[in-house]
Amino acid sequence: MEPVETLVLPRDRFRDLIATEPTIRDALLASLATELRRLTTHVEDLHFLDITGRLAARLVRLAREGGIEGPDRTVRLATPLTQGDLASMVGCTRQSVNKLLGQFTDDGLIRLEREAIVVTDLDGLVRASRR
Repeated sequence: MEPVETLVLPRDRFRDLIATEPTIRDALLASLATELRRLTTHVEDLHFLDITGRLAARLVRLAREGGIEGPDRTVRLATPLTQGDLASMVGCTRQSVNKLLGQFTDDGLIRLEREAIVVTDLDGLVRASRR
């Protein structure tokens, strides 16, 4: 984390601002819609997918939303993630994530590097997410 400066905008001023500034209002609505879509997808994953499917789906999303594509069609996840981070994202234990990452590696879907996860078969990972 890093230091940040925050400002407080009183409710009445905020309402005036979104009423009089269409650009700010539109950006706020787009941001809220994106967050609602993300939360809905997360709840769907938790409800309908097993742990393997949830982890595969999360890796697919991370690859598509910010992954760095390599010349060999691999995708390096932009942010280094711990197994604990992934476990928190998909609602399981770190040990389960460890086991599944090993399985995905054995299946040729990903490659684990010291500071990164590299998706080597995005289509295969998509199929694994539909379990």
